[in-house]
Amino acid sequence: LWNSLKDFADVVVVAPASEQSAVSMSTSIRSPLRLTKIDWGDKASIWSVSGTPSDCVKLALNVVVSRKPDLVVSGINRGTNCGRNVLYSGTVGAAIESVVKEIPAAAFSCYDYHEPDFESAGKHIPAMVEYLIEHPLPKGTLLNVNFPERRYGPLKGFKMASQGKEYWGEDPDKRWHPSEQDHYFWLGMKLMEGLEDPESEIVWLKQGYATAVPIHINDLTDRHHLEAKKKPFEEFFSKKFANDGA
Repeated sequence: LWNSLKDFADVVVVAPASEQSAVSMSTSIRSPLRLTKIDWGDKASIWSVSGTPSDCVKLALNVVVSRKPDLVVSGINRGTNCGRNVLYSGTVGAAIESVVKEIPAAAFSCYDYHEPDFESAGKHIPAMVEYLIEHPLPKGTLLNVNFPERRYGPLKGFKMASQGKEYWGEDPDKRWHPSEQDHYFWLGMKLMEGLEDPESEIVWLKQGYATAVPIHINDLTDRHHLEAKKKPFEEFFSKKFANDGA
């Protein structure tokens, strides 16, 4: 990600020191954080954080950078972050943390987990950043970008799409601990697929396109349910209080 943007923008890197998959927006509030300057040469500003992606954004904005960034980019993740996996993703979690701080953000991921083509994906990221600068995202919205698997051949193009339904479900593997004399589990994962909307990211990714999904997190209220059930909800509890008291 840094290589793709270092000649295009003034880049500061604040990244986790270790693997942080599936931590979502987890924040370290019960353990100290170590912020370490990393020497990459070329006057690069590179920092390592002994915490989560969300921690990285918090420390970057409050400790490392002296001005509000124009954009926060997260990734490039090894493995898909499409469908409902955005709820678990640490990569997307960093972007959400940025949007919560009212800074535009984009998350980037390669569908391939074992052999992700970071170099090919990186070639397209400057254009994506340029687009986001020229076409600002609405307040409270991030852009979640995924690149397709190598097996579909050369990238066919880009599609702005809706979020898919696919996600990684659990696949517990029960094992025996000989010294403790009890069982333990590797949670494991298996891909949970289903019927997808033709315009969803999942469908386009399987056709060899990169996808960009605008994800809005500013207000999670189910407005339809609020409007439909506000009156019966309040009437129900009004009667309860009238009959039973506080």
